[in-house]
Amino acid sequence: MCGIKSIRIDLKKSQKAKKEIINSDIYEYEKLLCKSLSKKTGLELFFGDDSFLEYKKNETGEIISSKKSSKSARQDLMEAINAKDFIYNIFLKNNDEEIHGANSSHRNKEDFAGGMHIDIADIENINTKNSSYDIGMIFLHELNHGYFGLSDPTGDPEIKKTLWRTKFGGEDMHGLYSITKRGKIGKTVARVNVYREELGLPIRISYNSVMDMNGKNRRVPFERRSGKVIWLECFPE
Repeated sequence: MCGIKSIRIDLKKSQKAKKEIINSDIYEYEKLLCKSLSKKTGLELFFGDDSFLEYKKNETGEIISSKKSSKSARQDLMEAINAKDFIYNIFLKNNDEEIHGANSSHRNKEDFAGGMHIDIADIENINTKNSSYDIGMIFLHELNHGYFGLSDPTGDPEIKKTLWRTKFGGEDMHGLYSITKRGKIGKTVARVNVYREELGLPIRISYNSVMDMNGKNRRVPFERRSGKVIWLECFPE
């Protein structure tokens, strides 16, 4: 069988833990991922007994989906789920010091396999309440790397020349940086931004993150339809 498969490992036995394990229930995180992806794609998703990602159909075999979703995200995810010659493995980990949030390997046509690593602790430790940058959107970003072969920009020195310290109130918090022009985003972020636009969510306007003024957290800029820039906490680099 091919498609997207969750590799169910014992999170308590993490060999390279950064700190104490938060939660070892792999099935709860699978449910969390499915819930987030379902909201974005409109599909009713679940991991079957064989640990492959699936979507529900009605009695006549038609796909159950919601119109209040991203058509592009749904099409891309369904293509990966229905792959006939490829297995894309998901490794849900917890506090792995070698993973910063998530990463993926590109599909290898010789052995028909590829994989994605998601560090649950990193995702829990950032503010992922905004659907533009939560576990589902992070998953779709990595899927575009590993399954579709899209890339991130290799460097973006220009954006750092256009930043200056300023003070915001309200949502922008903490007196972050402001940006005068868009940074490079790369093909992967550009594709995921299509999903965000179809969902009416803020789009990511730079791949690069910036350290905030307290020197502890990194953030990435997103832009709302109104043109307002908001900064969301991201993983350490």
